[in-house]
Amino acid sequence: MVKREFLLAFLVVSLLAPALLVTADDVSCGNGRCDAGENACTCAADCGICGGDVPEAIKKCAYYGCNDDSTICQVNTKTNCCGNLICEGEEDYASCAVDCLPKSLSLELIEPDFSKSFFRAEETLFKVKITGDGKKLLAANVDLTAPFGKFKVLNNGKYPDEDSSDGIYTIIFVVDDSVDAGNNPLHLEVEFPKTGDNRVTQDANYVLKVDPNLDVAFNTTESYTLGDVIDLGGTISKNGSKFSLPLNLRLFDGRSTIYDKNIVSGENGAFVANYHSSLIDRNGMWKVSIEGIDANRNTASGEKEFTVIIPGTEEFFTVELLTAIEDSYERGADISIIAVVKDSGEEDVEGAEVKLFSPLNETIELVQLKPGQYSGTYHIPFGMPVGAQRMVISASKGAEGSSVSGSTDIEFEVNKTEIIVEVVEPSERHYQAGNDLAPAVFLSYANGEWVVDATVTVLINNKEVELTPSKTGFFEAEYILQEKDMGRFRISFKAEDAFENMGSAEADIEVSGFSLAHIVQENLGTILITIAVLAIVSFAARSFYMRMTEKARLEKRKKQLTALETELQKKHFEQGIVKNDEFAELTEKYESELYNINERLKELKKSATKKK
Repeated sequence: MVKREFLLAFLVVSLLAPALLVTADDVSCGNGRCDAGENACTCAADCGICGGDVPEAIKKCAYYGCNDDSTICQVNTKTNCCGNLICEGEEDYASCAVDCLPKSLSLELIEPDFSKSFFRAEETLFKVKITGDGKKLLAANVDLTAPFGKFKVLNNGKYPDEDSSDGIYTIIFVVDDSVDAGNNPLHLEVEFPKTGDNRVTQDANYVLKVDPNLDVAFNTTESYTLGDVIDLGGTISKNGSKFSLPLNLRLFDGRSTIYDKNIVSGENGAFVANYHSSLIDRNGMWKVSIEGIDANRNTASGEKEFTVIIPGTEEFFTVELLTAIEDSYERGADISIIAVVKDSGEEDVEGAEVKLFSPLNETIELVQLKPGQYSGTYHIPFGMPVGAQRMVISASKGAEGSSVSGSTDIEFEVNKTEIIVEVVEPSERHYQAGNDLAPAVFLSYANGEWVVDATVTVLINNKEVELTPSKTGFFEAEYILQEKDMGRFRISFKAEDAFENMGSAEADIEVSGFSLAHIVQENLGTILITIAVLAIVSFAARSFYMRMTEKARLEKRKKQLTALETELQKKHFEQGIVKNDEFAELTEKYESELYNINERLKELKKSATKKK
């Protein structure tokens, strides 16, 4: 049995011995075998050169090779190679967009022209060019936010975008018919790239000026003769668009409305109307006006003046201005006018009817200073629309059944005027917490005219308070200074009237210490409790005093009655000077009063016991 086990062990050792000898003596680089633990980097002689196919997507910036320790054969990334997804060296977005983000974005607005105004329901093309470090961006996330919605601005080559590779982002939006007239903010936000935590952003703000007033152009010429057919037609348009809308047209002959008609402009914006004048109509300065509003709340309003003369006469009066007219005036200004009227022979015209027709259809009679010279003053209202305005000075004179006339135009710009804000309160420099600052201002225009209707606010320590009118030109409010208002600060007043004329003023104040009113306000609870306690104590003391006083009075009276009864009995029984009837009557009176006194004394005693 032992012999057989020995033979088996010998056989196993014989089989394993060669392998043991190889491991110990033959495992080494250069033995011709790529043994365990060897690779192309640790033993190129046995395992071959490190190499292989790099994936096509990263082939430009990758290679097969040994790692830094020369222990592993792997795919390695080339340094300073555009495409290795590392922004390094002198690379930037302009030179290597695949590795680098832009350091900054630039936004170049192409369309629209925000200096012009837009009407409601107008289709508006928005186009912006976006670059990063001078290189166009092709895949940015761009949002345009307006008061009437948020829009995705795209560079996808689809309408209205023309080319997906030009870095120009485009959208068409419609100005909503609910938007307010005036300045409306637009906010543009750009993010690049669209995804990922690491991104670059840029934004821009624009102002969309909405002016729903459409442009009206009349076909009416400058003059007609009585008996002519007067063309009152025209077109309604704005920004190249034509408008169809209901209109009310009126013709005014200088004294009254002689033609009033409701019409509708066509799809091409044209409206048609005529008036056949007759010899019985009044000659002179006429005016045609039109008004209307469409379904989108755009409005049409316009007018035109023209001269109507008597047949057989010529318009040969010349009207010239002796006074200079400025290019522009502020609202509230006075325009002094001296007009010179001459006939065709350059002779001064005396006794003419000279009138000024204002931009707001007011008529002002000019007064003759001397033959040929006529004077007047036009006061520009504070509600006059800003921008270009036109006045007409017309002169006419009738003679022997005919009339001669002439006119001249005056054109000028009207600008907003400043509201002068005079600070009435605060009139002091120093205040205490708890004081009523009572901010108040007096508003007037440059010509001294008082402002009647305006919105007035004051900013006090970052809190806005609205002032209300108290009397003509004066606006005031109530503001109780708080502890948080302590320190020196500036308060700012702002005023704006119904016609967007504005003004402002400032005042510096210092708040320190506490007024009695503030102390009372801050400790009102404690003060009220103290007053209540004092009132209760006072009431209790007064009640106690009253009870004691009443008790003493009753007891004193009780003694007096007892003494009176004793005296009465003595006079009746011993002295016999009081008769029976009188004795009985007085005794009953004294006993009745004593009974009442005793009952009241019992009540007072019971009340005092309860309070204890």
